[in-house]
Amino acid sequence: MNSRILIVDAQKEQAQLLKDILEAADFGYQCRLAGSLEQVKERLKTKDVDVMLVDHALPEERLYEKLQRLKLKYRAVRMIMLADEISPEEAVKARDHFMEGFCSKSEDYPALINTIEQVIE
Repeated sequence: MNSRILIVDAQKEQAQLLKDILEAADFGYQCRLAGSLEQVKERLKTKDVDVMLVDHALPEERLYEKLQRLKLKYRAVRMIMLADEISPEEAVKARDHFMEGFCSKSEDYPALINTIEQVIE
């Protein structure tokens, strides 16, 4: 299955690097980018998103609550939170707001791909 991934990150260079790595990973990922939740809303309306990778540091007020509302509206979309550091409290908060995964934003791309594969099964 070719999973359609939306990478949500305000840092365009990092998002593009992640897109290039995931598309080259030979899992059939088709990636698109969004730099804000407003762009996310537009992309979700097209119904061509299976998984969202969301940067924890996205400059949005009440990020988790906004993502939770999107999740309730677009239930089929799987959401994975990416962060530079993962504290147990943040992982619990992400799960409490309907995130299917929480992954380090490090260069451990096999772990990220494993998380993506787990949430799309």
